Amino acid sequence: MSKDTYCDALFNEVYTNPNGNYRFCCHAKMVPAKHAMNSKTHTPFEWFKSDYMEEVRNDVLQGVKNSACERCWKMEENGGESFRTMRYNQHTYTDITDVKLNLALSNACNLSCYMCGPENSTTKYKEMVEIFGKNSSQTGGKDGLGFALKRDNYKRLKKDILDHITHVKSINLIGGEPMMIPEVWDLLDSIDNVDAKNIELCWITNMTKVGYKNYSLEDVIEKFKKVSFNVSCDHYGIKESWIRYPIDIQSFESNLRKYKRYISQIQVTVGMLNATDLIEIRDYYNSNFNLKVDFTNLVSGSNVSLINFPKEHKQLLIDKYKGDDDFNLVVESLKSSLNNDSKEAYIKNINFCQRLSDHRQFQFKDIWKNIPL
Repeated sequence: MSKDTYCDALFNEVYTNPNGNYRFCCHAKMVPAKHAMNSKTHTPFEWFKSDYMEEVRNDVLQGVKNSACERCWKMEENGGESFRTMRYNQHTYTDITDVKLNLALSNACNLSCYMCGPENSTTKYKEMVEIFGKNSSQTGGKDGLGFALKRDNYKRLKKDILDHITHVKSINLIGGEPMMIPEVWDLLDSIDNVDAKNIELCWITNMTKVGYKNYSLEDVIEKFKKVSFNVSCDHYGIKESWIRYPIDIQSFESNLRKYKRYISQIQVTVGMLNATDLIEIRDYYNSNFNLKVDFTNLVSGSNVSLINFPKEHKQLLIDKYKGDDDFNLVVESLKSSLNNDSKEAYIKNINFCQRLSDHRQFQFKDIWKNIPL
């Protein structure tokens, strides 16, 4: 087995993005079109056991790099850690086992986060349409609404999961916002109590919703072996209110306190508007809630990626965060993009935030004083 190409995710993880497309993991690019599968047409284990996935697994064991994993290869080529080396190389699987399902059953979401694409949130899609028009590239065109499984497709997907439930070690519930997706609650309710006691459940949630109709979060907590929350949160106070518009901060923080013992971490997505404040964000959630804060999720391929900062500002951030292990991936990303100094891209970032501000009647320039505007 080649340690230079091996990755756990290929052997024990099923991931669907908010459009229903299967990928190796959340960091991987789409696979070639001829091998692509979608949850509208294929079930999770049809993808996981496909001939293509078997070919990919054999390749990485033999030292072959897959182009869909380019993001990790580039990080490693620049001498740094990657998602592959930091997150996934915890085992030495050579066969499918202990499957982790990362399930996005819809992109329904109640927030319009500035760094999210419209495919990740129905609320973001609505806002982009109102600002840029339905056919704009900002809305994702006809694909901007993401996906919603038809009833027959969902029933087929659920049956596939239940048929393989003894192979499932953990389920990560992704969105949109999974707390407001009825199929999520139905799936959890359909898993037998005996099987549930062998499954760890993690909600990737914005923690603004803590139940759905007659379904109880407390019942879910009692049913499964372990339930945890990976809470998506990118700042605090008024800055969080703008980034994750239109979040109710008081309600959000009340939920943090109520379910604190089940929260594994605060997951910060590092982008243009919070990159300068990462230490302050960590200190706020450490001090006020005694919660761990993770900074390994970086905005990429969007209007507000930190790699579009002016070169001199990138260097200031490198100097600020170097030597602090919590920010290793941030520093590596800034270093690898240090010479990609695009004034045009940065101006586009600022203009995008301004368009959001004007629409929301909530000015970001009145809030951020420490980024180059």
